[in-house]
Amino acid sequence: MLGSLRVLFDSSVTDFDRGGTSRYVASLLPRLHRLGATVDEVSMRAAWPWSARLPRHARILLHDLAWIPRGSVVLGRARHADLYHGAGFKVAPRAPFRTSVTIHDDTPWDDPPTARLYNRFYMRRVLEAAAPNLAGAITTADATAEAIAGRLPILRPRLHVAPLGVDHDLFRARPAAEIEATLRQLGADPPFVLLVGPYGSRKNLGAMLRALGKARDATPGLGAVVVGRHDPIPDGTLPLVRAGRVDDDRLAGLYGGAELLLFASLKEGFGLPIVEAMACGCPVLTSRGTVLEEIGGDAVALADPNSETDLASACRRLLTDAGERRRLAAAGLRRATQFTWEETARLTVAAWEKMLA
Repeated sequence: MLGSLRVLFDSSVTDFDRGGTSRYVASLLPRLHRLGATVDEVSMRAAWPWSARLPRHARILLHDLAWIPRGSVVLGRARHADLYHGAGFKVAPRAPFRTSVTIHDDTPWDDPPTARLYNRFYMRRVLEAAAPNLAGAITTADATAEAIAGRLPILRPRLHVAPLGVDHDLFRARPAAEIEATLRQLGADPPFVLLVGPYGSRKNLGAMLRALGKARDATPGLGAVVVGRHDPIPDGTLPLVRAGRVDDDRLAGLYGGAELLLFASLKEGFGLPIVEAMACGCPVLTSRGTVLEEIGGDAVALADPNSETDLASACRRLLTDAGERRRLAAAGLRRATQFTWEETARLTVAAWEKMLA
């Protein structure tokens, strides 16, 4: 059906987001094309190239106040869109064609807040205005869909779940020599626990580091490696390597060399790092009572992210039980096979077909 219809896929949000949304767009679009769907990528930067010269904050304001409500509508009309899809939370509240959007989580409504004031205000405002007019919305997990339906009840019958995937050619168990080379390049000495992208209050960085500090006596010489953007790190917790942004090959090597991935976020829409870690054979300790429990299933260890005591106890149990780490690594490898970008693309196309029917 989609082969005869035109979907415009607005990736503008990736100009400002270098995290999970950018990976979502970069991984999904080529798979959509391989399915034969007529999906054209559009963006503010491509349509208004002069906007690239503006400071970042000015570009965000231009995007939200001019591109989303007006520029995207003009472009969609000119390109004869059958469906215009926003890749991350943002789509025109009203348009003379059908619209849909990916809503990655319900953080715009969090109380206490886990997103910045401007993002909460703008995304909540635009989604509440757009919800009655959307052909549908896509999200990434059943628990996330339920949370969004609680915030936007009018969308409940038009919510579609398409879990994120992982590139198994990149995120896979690596040979020991390759892992050792990666660790040398980054100055990461085993044993260490890996933390990925802990930026923002919901990522719980301080609690994770304090919990590791309490559990470090379980593993002599234990350190931590932090990858990606992160909040300020408290002093004196334990030996720490700030690896910064790393490419996927090095990230896979870090997953392979870590004792475990600690990803005790307070809230997520999906939690891509735990699937990447599982695909690399890295044991995962993550948050009980969140969507991360749904994604990890029986292949992850769980702890209460609001309790440093529980986190520390769970870290100590895993660090002292090599057999349990091996069990989790094997279970994670099996579970990760369920998450592919090809399946994300198939479910996305199926959702669009229902919206356009």
